[in-house]
Amino acid sequence: MSGDDPDDQDGDDEGGQALIVRPNTRPAVAGGAPAPKMELAASLSTARPRTFVHIDGKGQVRSPARYKALMAVTYGTAGALIAGVGIVYTLALGLPGALFGLGLGAWFSFAIRRQLRLNEAVPLGP
Repeated sequence: MSGDDPDDQDGDDEGGQALIVRPNTRPAVAGGAPAPKMELAASLSTARPRTFVHIDGKGQVRSPARYKALMAVTYGTAGALIAGVGIVYTLALGLPGALFGLGLGAWFSFAIRRQLRLNEAVPLGP
């Protein structure tokens, strides 16, 4: 269709028409309220709306304590690997290796902090 049709709102014409947001189609945004804390349910029977259930590869529900332990092991392993790489590069290259290790650690901490901020910024709905 041509770009002259005012009813053509699908944006697939050759004129490069911008996306039109129709009323009541925007995602709900909590008006300044903090995002709800992530709650893990111990089982499907105790799960309430807006709670999470940690499920393993076999479809079995895992306990919240196991999820927290898994996260601690994951972050601890990543931190140990970054520290190990920094030490190896420092021993091999001296000051440039130490700077590389510090940069790698800074990048990792930035990525984790950014992810935590994004988790707090994205509301799960009203």
